[in-house]
Amino acid sequence: MEIEIQNQDFDKLLFPVNLLGDNDDPLKVFGKLNKWAEFKSHKYPLLQFNKIFKWIVFVYDMNSPFQKINDIIKRKVEVARYVKLFEDANDISDDVKKILLNEDKAVNRMLIAYVRMHRESKYAVVVALEQKFYNDLLISQDGKKVNPAIEITQKKLEEARSDLFSHDNTSKLRQEFNEYMEEERIDAIRPEIIADLILEGKKPILEEETTD
Repeated sequence: MEIEIQNQDFDKLLFPVNLLGDNDDPLKVFGKLNKWAEFKSHKYPLLQFNKIFKWIVFVYDMNSPFQKINDIIKRKVEVARYVKLFEDANDISDDVKKILLNEDKAVNRMLIAYVRMHRESKYAVVVALEQKFYNDLLISQDGKKVNPAIEITQKKLEEARSDLFSHDNTSKLRQEFNEYMEEERIDAIRPEIIADLILEGKKPILEEETTD
């Protein structure tokens, strides 16, 4: 391992997964996870889910001691070894390779949910920048004027996305995140969601956006 880790190095994790026993169910130990469908709907055996959740936290939590490993590929591999997703680097199963390459859709959804709850303010910044980027793009495409701010906004958006995922810029993860955000937008305009917001005294997104 490239870094030395002490027990106190895990103290600031959102979930202290370093204390999880091999047979502990994260959903039972960390009740907050049950609010997220991404964690409740997984199909993995308990031991595998236990390791995967530890892997997600250790790789993507900004307070993880493994953040000292700047290279995201090395970090993902080192953590996978640490949580025993594999023991021999020359004998890594295809399923684990898919996780490391962000090709496992279910794991991608769980890690997206994790960074969202862990870094809600950062997630909000990404959402806002993405909305601004597409708004600027539409203005430029209407043929009336070119918005010079597009490239600046795009750069800020890319930097914010990279920061959100601890500089994991894997194309598969970016694609999954884009799909996730699109689903969030669709959910936001469902009638039942709008009704719930009105009952809570909040303005629906559409109402907020039509203030011109």
